[in-house]
Amino acid sequence: MKVNSTNTVNYPSRLLKIETRQQIKQLSVFDEGNQLKPDIASEINSSIHRILKLNENGKDEYSIEFPQEIEERLDTQIRDKIAKQLTGNEVRLLTAVLILAQLSQSRNELTYMENINRASFTIELSTLYKFMGIRSSGQAQRTQVKTSFQKLHHREFLIPITKYNPSKGMGHGFEIRRLLEIHSFLSFENGSKTIKVSVDSSFLNLPSNKPSTYFSLPIDINKKLRAISTGRPNVGVELFIKCLYQARHCTSENKVEYSYNRLVEIMRLDKYKRSNNYKRIKPTINKGMDMAKKLGLVSKVTEELTKFGEIKFVIEFADEVNSTEIA
Repeated sequence: MKVNSTNTVNYPSRLLKIETRQQIKQLSVFDEGNQLKPDIASEINSSIHRILKLNENGKDEYSIEFPQEIEERLDTQIRDKIAKQLTGNEVRLLTAVLILAQLSQSRNELTYMENINRASFTIELSTLYKFMGIRSSGQAQRTQVKTSFQKLHHREFLIPITKYNPSKGMGHGFEIRRLLEIHSFLSFENGSKTIKVSVDSSFLNLPSNKPSTYFSLPIDINKKLRAISTGRPNVGVELFIKCLYQARHCTSENKVEYSYNRLVEIMRLDKYKRSNNYKRIKPTINKGMDMAKKLGLVSKVTEELTKFGEIKFVIEFADEVNSTEIA
């Protein structure tokens, strides 16, 4: 997958599923009694114990992000110690790193490590800041980017894979591992800084992967979002915008419908339900709609009721989405 001439990047649907915690929807992880299957539970428990061991220094730096269906089954004390969720800044960072990974791939500057199904490459920090939509001279913003990178470096995710079972042949499963990892900091003689990283194959079409579905995302999306929003990025809004670009890419009717509950899922608003803070759900959804309009992605949003009386949102896409180039 290459960054093409229309200033868009091909964003893999499988990565978006991980970000929105929808990655196990098509995996068989529960038995007939709606309990985690023994082998699945064993793999999850093993990863939990490994993270707890890493956090014995008391800093709680290492974490796992679980899909909601699994996270809600964890003991509360264990969950509070090891389960961490994405932030809005981290979602933007994943986008920026994906763009840079695909640029490196298009230039043959990416090294694929088949034994671990990852790829490594080098990022110039000034370029990373550019695709994060910030000025390289903004010290506070640069620090936020580095902090987000370090947190993602210490976080693992449940990543779907295709694996071989001696008794069943090829099948679908998952591994709990990092999406991205920092390997070293380097310094050029002229003073510019670079960082060597590796990313999971979810970011790219690599030799061991079957062709995956993807959607077009503006290469300057983080710059656009930063220009129209103030304050800390909201993770739900950031993910909703990506889902809208995916829906626009796939639809032939120039519109899409989301039920209220579906938006709660993909925008990860279940946290407000757990804390009985329902009043924050609708304003967050409305903020996402407003951001989509300001981006020029959406022209109209209508609230309707389904035949079962549930709220749904009918979203009409703009004919053309405004685009600017990264300077």
